Amino acid sequence: MGSRELRCRRCRTPLELRRSCTAVTLRCGACGAEYPLADFRERIDEAVEESLADIPCDRLT
Repeated sequence: MGSRELRCRRCRTPLELRRSCTAVTLRCGACGAEYPLADFRERIDEAVEESLADIPCDRLT
């Protein structure tokens, strides 16, 4: 995902961006944990922002 890969707090698997009808979240493909972007706001870097660039969302509220 990014230069500082975001990992699941439960199992440490890299998280994937997931878009739903109303939000973009970070989801673990291994254990199914799901996190709002705001939970990782301090770790979102330029690479993650680039991934989000074309997805309309309220990223960090």
